[in-house]
Amino acid sequence: WRAGIRFRVRWPALPQEARAFFGNFGPAVVGSAGVQLALFADTMLVSFLAAGEPSSLYFADRINQLP
Repeated sequence: WRAGIRFRVRWPALPQEARAFFGNFGPAVVGSAGVQLALFADTMLVSFLAAGEPSSLYFADRINQLP
């Protein structure tokens, strides 16, 4: 700064395919986060139930994640 030299960051130009990918990436992340947040809320709620209920919720979630 003292010598009068300034740095400027230039982002590379992205191809149209990369722009389309990153444009679709945001909604996919939000959708995936919604599922994880719902599971977290379910885990918090089921922790107030009987002793075996959290494990049954865990196993049900694992079955849900099968391809």
